[in-house]
Amino acid sequence: MDRNEYCDRVLAQVGRLTSDEANDLRNELSGHIEDHAEILTAHGYTEDAAYGRAVALMGDPEETGRALREQYRHFWLVIVQRIAIFVTIVACVQGFFMLPMLSGVYESLRERVSPTVNSISWEELDGAADLHERIPIGDDIVQLNRIEYGVRDGERQAVLWVSSYDRIPGRKVYERHGSARWRTALRRV
Repeated sequence: MDRNEYCDRVLAQVGRLTSDEANDLRNELSGHIEDHAEILTAHGYTEDAAYGRAVALMGDPEETGRALREQYRHFWLVIVQRIAIFVTIVACVQGFFMLPMLSGVYESLRERVSPTVNSISWEELDGAADLHERIPIGDDIVQLNRIEYGVRDGERQAVLWVSSYDRIPGRKVYERHGSARWRTALRRV
């Protein structure tokens, strides 16, 4: 039996290997046979006799293959590793495409906690009140933040600051109701 046949019989007993593992194992076995043959040639064997004796010294290929199979029995870990890599790539691609959808999360959370209320210059401010009233409308929340009333631009006006957000952070309520923050000037008749 030559060294290639020996390596084939050992690999047949080992079972499931990746192509890299099979090539590495074949090279390792061939290297051991080559080393034995060089030593035997140095001790006076002919090259053919040295390779034949080196293969015989390696032992029974089936027994060697079964012993190596115990070392390579965790093939399922390779499968799990490849599945994990695939799932990670899919999650990254999905996350990349979800970034525009997630942009509304910050705005939604900010409107819940600290809604924006801009100040207006009044000629004469008659009154102001912080309301913080939340009105549920379907899946959305409309929050009345502040009301101010007085004289502005020579007319009596009332200004109501309103913000809206979805019950689920990140959904785009403003596509249904207009803008994320409303500033409505109500004129007194």
